[in-house]
Amino acid sequence: MLQKKPDCRAARVKYRANLCSVPIVLTLLKNAHVFAPDDVGVCHLLIGAGRILWIGDVEPRLSVDELVHVDLCGRRVVPGFIDGHA
Repeated sequence: MLQKKPDCRAARVKYRANLCSVPIVLTLLKNAHVFAPDDVGVCHLLIGAGRILWIGDVEPRLSVDELVHVDLCGRRVVPGFIDGHA
């Protein structure tokens, strides 16, 4: 007999409601040398809610009040890198 999968829609709606009530601050990392996992080059990253939302060569035009600009001046960014010594 096949088991029916549980309906997770109610949990998703509740999670989204909680997420929407928290103000999300967006961070724009400018001029970052990105390795993801190959060398992408120098580009910009938009980060929000602990996730990378966008990677691109041209700085995005955003009209957001809570936007933090950080110029990395070519410093390396390795998304997903985990330090095993921490």
